[in-house]
Amino acid sequence: KRSMLLGQNAVNNQSILVDPTKLNSPHLMLFGITGAGKGMFMKPLTTYMLLQHPRTMYDPATHKWYSPETDAPQIFFIDVHSEYAELTRRFGGEIQKFGPGHSACLNPLALANQSGALDKRLISQNADYFLALSQEVMGRMLSPQEQSMIDSAAYQVFEPHFGKETRPTLGELYNILRSKKDNAIAQDLADAYQLYATGTMNAMNGQTNFEDSPYLTNYDLSELGKTMETITIISILQHVKQVTYENYAKGR
Repeated sequence: KRSMLLGQNAVNNQSILVDPTKLNSPHLMLFGITGAGKGMFMKPLTTYMLLQHPRTMYDPATHKWYSPETDAPQIFFIDVHSEYAELTRRFGGEIQKFGPGHSACLNPLALANQSGALDKRLISQNADYFLALSQEVMGRMLSPQEQSMIDSAAYQVFEPHFGKETRPTLGELYNILRSKKDNAIAQDLADAYQLYATGTMNAMNGQTNFEDSPYLTNYDLSELGKTMETITIISILQHVKQVTYENYAKGR
């Protein structure tokens, strides 16, 4: 009933039909050189997925229509070239545009877990995330001493939020590092974070200030420079992880 036509078998010319709801692991990796047609493939695939789950329910709290089916997809585009903006508009999805002059903010420190409340284990579970974020901020691999400092600062900045659903911001992490005035490593890290905390690239220093669409959200990064792009993508992946936990809790 919901099988999608993915192509044609080159050997026997048979159609390749796949029903994502019947796959044990419904993941798809799409590879191709520039201009090979990856975007042209994804647009009809997305359209088909959305049309298979009509939005027949209205939520008066959010003023949005959604599909009541538990297997209805919630789609997120990380759209570096604004390639899927028109498709998102045609389906009435949400476009969150990041960059100069835009107000969308996504908190990189909004760690995801199933309960919502923050606990110490979550800090340990996200240790690699803190290091990846800091490596991007520093523009290089971290030394063992820098890794230890980030590990210590991360625990410090999250500690006041243990047992709560609140999360700290990049500015608070920067303040923790800057407060260690007698530590040269902390000061070097603070110097790098300053650009994103109080400098001209502080667009991610704040709490997440938007809501996702229940069916299609486009994170438009087309106006971001390369300096901000990777940090924003890392933050988006952390955010989508949180949405996944929330959907799981709802039985989706």
